[in-house]
Amino acid sequence: LVASVALRQVTLAMLLGVWSGALLLSGNPVTALLRTFDQYFVGALASQEHAGVVLFTFILGGTIGLVQKSGGALGLAKLVKGLFTSRRRGLFSTVSLGSLVFFDDYSSILIVGNSLRPLIRSVRLSVEKFAYVAHVMGTSLASLSPVSSWVGLQIGYIAGVYQQIGWTTADPFIGFLQTLRFRFFPLSALALVFINAATGRDFG
Repeated sequence: LVASVALRQVTLAMLLGVWSGALLLSGNPVTALLRTFDQYFVGALASQEHAGVVLFTFILGGTIGLVQKSGGALGLAKLVKGLFTSRRRGLFSTVSLGSLVFFDDYSSILIVGNSLRPLIRSVRLSVEKFAYVAHVMGTSLASLSPVSSWVGLQIGYIAGVYQQIGWTTADPFIGFLQTLRFRFFPLSALALVFINAATGRDFG
């Protein structure tokens, strides 16, 4: 975690984490470096469940990249801007745009923030509240959506648990869908945002 924040390179930080674990097991830094790539890295990619997750992530990432580069998400933002005429409408516009850009949390926060931030002063909407709504919509929807940049990682975790307990025939994607009703935090956060936008009252 410290390496990812300091280096701003998540992939390098993850490799460093694997190497650290291998170092604890082997006690030799050179051996740990070799085991990181010839055993753990290759072994993870050779796993059928992991390979499927990686392939799905590549395909979904490419699709998200096409949407971003083509300007499709920014086009939605331009449509929503016209509704930003009052404080309540400003909140609903933020919620609406966040709902449309649900496929990636970072993309949602950046697009909603950069598109609507210049308008929040005109309707007397606080920067903190706007940031909270944009963040909740981006992260909560991405964690719940079956088509998002989060789903590959979540399915990978579920597949790993299924393999450990011997559920080799169970579909991890179905398991992901079955867990949605138990996602109390994102569901509660979304409900709070919608109630706040509808009533105009602040909670917390």
